[in-house]
Amino acid sequence: MSSLICQESLASNINFSVVIPLFNKAPHICRAIESVLSQTYSPCEVIVVDDGSTDGGADLVMQYSLHGVRLLKRGPPGAGGYAARNLGIRSALCDWIAFLDADDEWFPTHLANLAQGITSAETPEHLVGIFAGYISKYSDGRARVDSYTAHMRERSDATLKFEELLQIWVDLRKCPIWTSSSAFRRNSLHEAGLFPEGRAGRGGDKDTWLRVSSMGCVRVAPGVTAIYHKDAVNRVTLNTGTNVRHCMCDTVESLARSAPEPIKILLFQLLNEEMFRYGIHATQGGTVSWETYRGFRIAVNPLKFVLLLAASTRLGASGLRAARHIRSWYSTTSAT
Repeated sequence: MSSLICQESLASNINFSVVIPLFNKAPHICRAIESVLSQTYSPCEVIVVDDGSTDGGADLVMQYSLHGVRLLKRGPPGAGGYAARNLGIRSALCDWIAFLDADDEWFPTHLANLAQGITSAETPEHLVGIFAGYISKYSDGRARVDSYTAHMRERSDATLKFEELLQIWVDLRKCPIWTSSSAFRRNSLHEAGLFPEGRAGRGGDKDTWLRVSSMGCVRVAPGVTAIYHKDAVNRVTLNTGTNVRHCMCDTVESLARSAPEPIKILLFQLLNEEMFRYGIHATQGGTVSWETYRGFRIAVNPLKFVLLLAASTRLGASGLRAARHIRSWYSTTSAT
């Protein structure tokens, strides 16, 4: 294990601060840190922000202090880890912030891949962020590449304007940017208002990428260089509900007011899709609250609006739950 050295970063003028929020991830945090220390392109600093952990995870981080890992503490725990990430960003010294969640990991070439992607852009000064491909690993041994890498191979090394990013997001029906495989300019994050601490329990990553990406271009780094562990403990997506109004709603409404018509249409298509995903997921626990899809643009997706209305009834929610189980079973059996 090597200590953190900035020589490579200074040589290419791309400097990374790595920010890792930590909340009760003791079984995984060492794996995450080790993957950072194993990078072929060393970051200038690694900041782990303990968000009030009670499982001894912060003590494990302390053993890496001699390797340049800095531990910050805050509390009480903030929903979604957004307050912890914001503290890390405010404390960071470098131009670029590379994000890694405490239960995920990087392949050794991850930061080198991002640095190369930034420097190879035609106009790097217009970039606000960059992301790479990743693999999702499941408890049953399955592994699946991310949707962008799987379906956009011809654009695996591209610079995306805001409208292009929105179109891909809508086409994939999923945000192409995943937090643990991305890096963003520190100044752009500050200008966009950082993560939505205090106003969201989940979905805040997407909300942040939407706000930051509207300010410039986002680069796609070629290759798959990160791992999303779906079997991790204390996952935000498993511990927070979706029967609420998405935090992206206000952001989309704000961006749409001054957006050209093509971008405005894409923004509302995107918001409808996110509301729909929240609503369908909420049927696992019962009926869907009207608040979940308040502001849904009916003219854009009338069929999905009808399904959300149906999900607001017990009979409709039961039917959609059954359909989800069938689809999940079919996907699992098809993959084996």
